[in-house]
Amino acid sequence: TRGGYLILGCDQMTVRLPWELLFDGDDFVCKTHLVSRQLEINAVGRMASYPASDDTLKVLIVGNPTGDLPGAHKEAQAIARALRKTKNAEVKALVGDVSWEDVSRELNNDYDVLHYAGHARFDELRHGASGFILKNGTLTADDLSTRTFLPRLIVANACNSAKSDGDLFDGAPPTRDLVQGMLSAGARAVIGSMWKVDDRAASTFGQVFYRSLTPGVGQ
Repeated sequence: TRGGYLILGCDQMTVRLPWELLFDGDDFVCKTHLVSRQLEINAVGRMASYPASDDTLKVLIVGNPTGDLPGAHKEAQAIARALRKTKNAEVKALVGDVSWEDVSRELNNDYDVLHYAGHARFDELRHGASGFILKNGTLTADDLSTRTFLPRLIVANACNSAKSDGDLFDGAPPTRDLVQGMLSAGARAVIGSMWKVDDRAASTFGQVFYRSLTPGVGQ
């Protein structure tokens, strides 16, 4: 259906294909559908506790934690500012020089969304060791798997955060996969980038996404 949802069931080899650029003879699928991937992971994922159900969207924003990404800094501030204008969003923003302890303490609360704008780290041997680089350490998928609560949605607005390495045709499994680590830790969904993105594109995407998610944002 034109303009409808298209959910693709993918394994580790096919998830990396740029399905959004599929051409059906008339148009690209990214222009006619809302495309997402349902990734099959190698093991049963951990089920974290659900946050309490209410009408408030609780969002934790972590931006420019290492202090060297002015674009990510502005992005986090802009998203926080826009969300705070709504009546149905509760925002906690940690922006600039954010430590592992700062984020760890906040994750004891039951957030619906974790938005991260910064550097991502990938471990070539172990998915669980991949994660988000903070001022004094890395918040890894293994760290998240120990939490009672885990945000249902993780937005990893970082270059290559959804990248999956490996040759599609050589039969070898991908070696760098932050998304699989997050899903195995208990996240219900992960949004990331399969390639490098510049500051303007990342900021624009973040603001448009939350405007769509929460009525009234940016109005």
